[in-house]
Formats: sequence, C-alpha cells, structure tokens
Amino acid sequence: LKLLLAAGVIALGAVNHYRFRPRIEAGADPGGAALRGFRRSVAAEITLGALILLVVAVLVVALPA
Repeated sequence: LKLLLAAGVIALGAVNHYRFRPRIEAGADPGGAALRGFRRSVAAEITLGALILLVVAVLVVALPA
C-alpha cells in the first residue's frame, strides 16, 4: 500500500514537471488552466504524502501477524 501511494506521488510530480511547469514558465496559459491544474496536483501530492504517513503510523503500532 505504501508503495502504491509513493508511486502516485512520483507520478503526480512527473505530471507537474513535464506538463504543467513548461506551460506555466512559457506563459502559454492565458486562462490559467495550467496553474489551476498544478495547484490541484500539488494538493493531491500533499494528500498522498499525508496518507503515507498515516499508513506508516498504523503499521508501526499494529501487532505482527
């Protein structure tokens, strides 16, 4: 589960780097769609990071099977 969440964070980071960043830097975003997408993506990354911490906290206190 942790690996899946981490893969999601990495995938969102790649989207930010290769899709949103070039459009924002080039100024080719007249309606602000790339900036809104970037903000949503960063919010999703933060949420996934928090979920990773939650999963780790649960696994640390869980008794071994």
